[in-house]
Amino acid sequence: MYIDLSQNNLTGHIPKNDGQFSMSYLFYLSLASNDLSGDVSKSFFAPLKALTYLDLRGNRYMKAKASLLNEYLNATFTETLHKNTFTCPTLQITSSGGRADVDPDYYGYRLCFCNRGYYGFMKYCKPCMKGASCDVEASPTQTFKEVIEVKMTIEKGYWPCCGNGTNVTRMVKCNYQEEKFDDEICSPSGKCKCQLKQLNGQLQTSCDTSCLCRHGNKGRFCSQCKDGYYKKGSLCISCSEFHKNFPVVLTVCFVLCLLGSIALLVCLRYRKKLVLILIFALAVTLIVLHYKNIIPGWFFVIIFAVWILGLSGASENLESFLSIAVFFFQSLDAMLSDANIWPQTIVLLKYQITNAFNFAISELTCSFSNANRPEVSFAVILLLPATGIFLIWLLHGLSKTTSQFCRQNSIIPSSICKRLSIQILLFVYFPITAKTFQAVVPCEHIDGLSYLKVTPWLDCNGTSYNWLVALGYVSLVVFVIGVPLFVFAPLLYKYVDHHGKAVSEETNIWLKPLYEEFRTPYRRYFPLVFLGRRLLLAVFLTVVPTTSSYQVMGITVLLFISVAITLIFRPFEQYSERFEFETLADVIVSVVLLLSFVGLALLRVSPKFDNSLVWLIISMNCVVVLSCVVGMLVLLAVNLWKSPGNVQPENVQQYEQIPD
Repeated sequence: MYIDLSQNNLTGHIPKNDGQFSMSYLFYLSLASNDLSGDVSKSFFAPLKALTYLDLRGNRYMKAKASLLNEYLNATFTETLHKNTFTCPTLQITSSGGRADVDPDYYGYRLCFCNRGYYGFMKYCKPCMKGASCDVEASPTQTFKEVIEVKMTIEKGYWPCCGNGTNVTRMVKCNYQEEKFDDEICSPSGKCKCQLKQLNGQLQTSCDTSCLCRHGNKGRFCSQCKDGYYKKGSLCISCSEFHKNFPVVLTVCFVLCLLGSIALLVCLRYRKKLVLILIFALAVTLIVLHYKNIIPGWFFVIIFAVWILGLSGASENLESFLSIAVFFFQSLDAMLSDANIWPQTIVLLKYQITNAFNFAISELTCSFSNANRPEVSFAVILLLPATGIFLIWLLHGLSKTTSQFCRQNSIIPSSICKRLSIQILLFVYFPITAKTFQAVVPCEHIDGLSYLKVTPWLDCNGTSYNWLVALGYVSLVVFVIGVPLFVFAPLLYKYVDHHGKAVSEETNIWLKPLYEEFRTPYRRYFPLVFLGRRLLLAVFLTVVPTTSSYQVMGITVLLFISVAITLIFRPFEQYSERFEFETLADVIVSVVLLLSFVGLALLRVSPKFDNSLVWLIISMNCVVVLSCVVGMLVLLAVNLWKSPGNVQPENVQQYEQIPD
């Protein structure tokens, strides 16, 4: 029997079969495109043993009950109904095995699921966002009890924007460069899920926040550390319990070690061998304490920086090599920080080697919670050299006061204080310049977000940002511009003649750190030239975007000109008359840095380069690092131990004759 009642404007419910009629031979029934309502009663299907096709489409008021569907109808996914964003199964009559065509709205879209490239549930499906994947994890099951939900999986290296994992509208790449060593901090597992929810009639995408960031990271782009963690590059490392619980004890110990180191370095000119032994013993002690996590990294970094400053002036004819080594370490640290493609081991090792040269003291947040605020951290870095210079002159004042009571000459003459002050300014110029430009550089505007490159979690508004920018401009005027133009340049032009010689022996004693690495003819100009090299390198690494081709072009031209100047003029003072060791060292350092930056640029623009190029860059720089460390230790030991333990009497007399 074949019955077609479609498009007849039928209304009401489909009649129940109470035994008043028999339809055992009915095999085709079409009730499509009518105005029927309700559902199909249980008794309707009982006598329809031969029904092979039932068409109920186009009856918008018909709604089924889940229990009825489970008992008389089954879903089959061998034949499906495809829509633009979702797919629905067809239904099969349980009693006869026939097909039933109904609108998905009949069963409330509960069996529908999103198509490939979409996520959501039932008929609510949205296109998958860039940086995520949306696939059905398993074959749909033939049940009406559970809604089939397709979730969106965040790919490695992406972060859901915006809000705290709610109302997500897009995925943002955390790192501008592809991670090559599986050390992503954003969605590190690549299995973090997002789902579509309906709240107050509105569809919103919510993501699981428990797996968005690497352990210890939080905030926008996972760029911030949780409480009890401190930053090493993009990673967040757990603070030890001692760091958290004893900030006062650490502060007292740090001040004592700092004053003790300064006192030892002041006495270095009298008892070199004895003082070196004491410094070595103190160094070994601090290294062991740091290795055992008894003292924090910032404690060791600052003390180590003091030793570098003091020992750099303790040896003769080695200033050129030490200056080149410091330039390389500071540039290497900036390069490693600018490109986030390094293996975790290299990142952690970098902070053990180069932090003392660039004042990366993020571990300070373990002892002082306010140090995690960017403006406070920047203020601490600015105060470090100022505090060092203040302590030096404070010791000079105390020494002078004591000598007046004892009727003796001052133990610490003013010339030594001037010398150490100049050394401090030279040593901190590059790191403070780089951090200054990071603070004043215009905000980045990416994917509707506005933030500073070094503080992605901080919006470009609010009190914290305003203080950071204000400190940046103060540092730019007073330090970055003021020190070369209003301190170093006047000193060179006033106290150094056209032949490169100091106007007096007294002046030469305290002004030597500014020019002693250069040969006499170049001492009046080249200190500013090489200081300009550091300034321009800091500009290219901070002001120019890392993804811009202008950065690598500018750095390439800068280092190429630097190599040319070194080879043409050969300005460095030579330790050996037979071989221009310093010229070779500066050229090698510049060439290795040049090749490293070019290699990083190739990694950014071409995906065909794999990890081998990264390891090549790391290997080149490791060789130079080891060479610098070994060279400094060997040359320093040879220079210091070849002379007797005490300074010659005439030298002591010379210091005594220097007026205060």
